[in-house]
Amino acid sequence: MVERQYGMDRLRVIAMMGVLLFHCAMFFNTWGWHVKNPEVTIFFDLYSYLFGLWIMPLFFLISGFAVYYSFGKRSIGKYVQERFARLFIPLAFGALILSPHQVYIERFTHGEFEGTFIDFLPSYFSGFYGINGNFAWMGLHLWYVLILFIFSLITIPLFKRLKVLNLSSKKVSLLKLHLYAIPILLLQYC
Repeated sequence: MVERQYGMDRLRVIAMMGVLLFHCAMFFNTWGWHVKNPEVTIFFDLYSYLFGLWIMPLFFLISGFAVYYSFGKRSIGKYVQERFARLFIPLAFGALILSPHQVYIERFTHGEFEGTFIDFLPSYFSGFYGINGNFAWMGLHLWYVLILFIFSLITIPLFKRLKVLNLSSKKVSLLKLHLYAIPILLLQYC
């Protein structure tokens, strides 16, 4: 039986509180965003930039620990079922239930749509968000969940191979955690 990692739980709570504050700051910095406050300040630019440097690497680290423990005590089939239930279903819920409100508010406040949310709803499924459309297939702010789901699936053969190799479990666990640095590097430098 794997012992619960309460330190990771606390780190997860701190990271979630931090990302909430980060998104609240986005209303007030000078960058473009979904909805902006009429008065913005460069202070929040600095805060958003500095915070943005470490929040996603922290989330990938936390996710790496979760995958390590999940993959270590489940079969591949159960692992895929768990990833589907914990990542894909919430992503689909966000894209279908939560994101329409966000896209509507953005379109309305940017003068790209006039009318009520009910009037907007049929047009939500026209085209893809970011490509002259409205459907936020990536769940807008849930894009990380989509990337994590895809990454969790495409790394299964590698994790399976690492499980079979005759490496010490400490070396395997460190390698698995380092593999989760790949999306961070891709996001930061592409």
